[in-house]
Order: sequence, then C-alpha cells, then structure tokens
Amino acid sequence: MKRSIISKFNQLQEKYTSHLASLNFYYLNLCVKAEEASLLPVKVQVDGEVMTLEKAATIAKKNDFEFMVIPHYEDDVLPVSQGIAQVHPEFKQKMEKMKLEPIKEGDKEDEVPYILLTMPEVDDDRHDFLKDTVDTLYNDCKAHMEADLAQTTAEITPLMADQTEQDKDKVKEAIDKLSEERNKQRDEMHEQKLNEIEDAYKKWLSAYAQQQIAKMEEEDAHGDAAAKRMSLEQ
Repeated sequence: MKRSIISKFNQLQEKYTSHLASLNFYYLNLCVKAEEASLLPVKVQVDGEVMTLEKAATIAKKNDFEFMVIPHYEDDVLPVSQGIAQVHPEFKQKMEKMKLEPIKEGDKEDEVPYILLTMPEVDDDRHDFLKDTVDTLYNDCKAHMEADLAQTTAEITPLMADQTEQDKDKVKEAIDKLSEERNKQRDEMHEQKLNEIEDAYKKWLSAYAQQQIAKMEEEDAHGDAAAKRMSLEQ
C-alpha cells in the first residue's frame, strides 16, 4: 500500500476527530447541567495578569446543576465573578460563605467566600434557543465531515490507479468503516444533547405547572374568604 494513500486516510481520521471534539466542546458549553468543560474558556484578570479560572480558584461540583467556585484569595472574588460572567452571562451567580472547621482546638471558625453558580432553567424561550443551536452545530459538523470525505475520496482515487482490486477494496472498506463509526458518534452526541434539553424542559414545565396550581389555589382561597366576608356583612 502506498504511503501517500495511508497518509490521506490518516488525515481524514484526524479531521473527523477534530470536528467531533469541537462539536462536543460546543455542546458542553450549551449548559443544561453543570459541566466542568464549560468553565475552561474562562479567563480571570488579576493585577494586570490574565490567568485561567483553574489558577485563580478551586471548582467543585455541588450537584448536577450547581458549581461552587472558591477563589484562592478573597480579593479575587470580583475578578473571578466577572471572568465567568463574560463567558457565561446566563449562569446565575450568588455570593455565599462556607465555614471551615478550625485546625486547632480553640481557634475560631473561618468563613471562606465562594461563588455559587447555578445553571439557568430550560424555559420555553431557552428550550427553543438550545434546540435550534444544537441542530445548527450538528448540521455544520455533518457538512464539514461530508466535505472532508468527498475531498479525501477525490484525492485518493488517482493514487489507487495502479493498485490491485483487492487493495482498492480494502481502502474503500476502511474509509467506509471510519466514516460510519464517526457519523454514529456525531449522531449519538446530537441525540444525547437533545434528550438532555428535553429532560430539563420537562422539569421546568412540571415546576411551572405546580406554581400555577398553587397560585390558583391561593386566588380561590382569597375569593372564598372575600365571599364569606360579604355574606356576613349582608
């Protein structure tokens, strides 16, 4: 097998990997749940120095929908908060304090400030935005992968002109298998993200329905009380 043919195949493999990694990264940054990767792009500016969030703070996942971000220095709470807001303005931020047990008996408890990050709810508007964006990113990735396959096929075809039919079949089978595997990965990522959005949307709908029921019950209660008052006054 020619080295040039193997090289073209390897290049296609690398392109597929790159496209899928980008799609995965974009999906992680369309936050429904608390994803650590969503904080990777955050930069914090302290005293003229720009650093990653990891260097400025400790990050802990409180649950599926919340992060605790604890700045290494109390003075850096505001820069850390601003850095996060620049990348993810949709994250809800709340300043909290965490009590630390004293190291020595008799010492006072320390209170350490931290930022509680809560993922935004998937309401009607956000549900539509997320689904549209997920589909757009998927279609873009698919188009790039199809273009790469077409280009690789066009470049490999003349290189195989002097190869045996058996070798030609092997190359075709390898490309078909690679494309099928990567397409399956892409489709699974797309479906998984859509399911994640739908689950969060159902959760919001359930909570919203409960709020509306409670509101109507409260209004009915006020109405009954007013009716009783009017009856007593007559």
